[in-house]
Amino acid sequence: MSGIVGIINKSDKLSKKELESAFESMIQELFFDHFQLRNMFSNDNIFIGNFAPVYVKENSHFQHNKALQLCAFIDGLVFVDEHEREILKKSYDISAKLDDCFYVPYLYEYYKDEFIKHITGCHNMFIYDENKHESLLINDRLGFLPLYYCDLESCFIFASKIEAILSSGLIPSINADQVTIAEHLLFNYPLSDHTYIKNIYTLSNAESIKIYRNNIEKKKYWSISELFDYNPAGKKESLELLDQGLKQAMNKIVSKHDKI
Repeated sequence: MSGIVGIINKSDKLSKKELESAFESMIQELFFDHFQLRNMFSNDNIFIGNFAPVYVKENSHFQHNKALQLCAFIDGLVFVDEHEREILKKSYDISAKLDDCFYVPYLYEYYKDEFIKHITGCHNMFIYDENKHESLLINDRLGFLPLYYCDLESCFIFASKIEAILSSGLIPSINADQVTIAEHLLFNYPLSDHTYIKNIYTLSNAESIKIYRNNIEKKKYWSISELFDYNPAGKKESLELLDQGLKQAMNKIVSKHDKI
């Protein structure tokens, strides 16, 4: 397993020791193999960490750019095309060709919240701005990977696995969400962003959550309706584009791994 977990303190009700204990319990739920690489970032009010996928030898899924004072934790695959790389190389004097994850803090600094529209892939991300003490939790356009969160009076917690949130010990009571269970029984899937546990939600596709002190702002940054203005291709052209798109997507994924 791999993924990300985090706790953001919103008040003085939780001590640093309590936050550390809750965080350790959460991140252990992501653990699969003792050879897995792990990284974390913390200060008085925030604890964020990840486990890298078992096949990687370097945890590029954690990027701490001290010059920009930005931290990025990434779960999944990120692709930055050559055009975007060239823009960043000129703007920030980047000379070497590096892993796609390396560019995430630069993209955030350059485009701010719109940075997500300048990358592709299937991913969840957490960005922390050390200057502004501001956090951004965001996923890809289709919400390919699950991400769960719980907004409590004392803190905001999130994780790639719902078990991690439950293991934190921070939720006062754990109760089933009967409406969500009924939805699944009737329609074979939940209709909303609720989960089977009350007060634990999923981050919907193309959604972001910005956390600044006690303020939490959730918004959609993209909708599939934005594609409706495009002129549809004909049958033959559609098949050619489908074949081309599949080859490009597979080449991106294969380039990330030494062995398939």
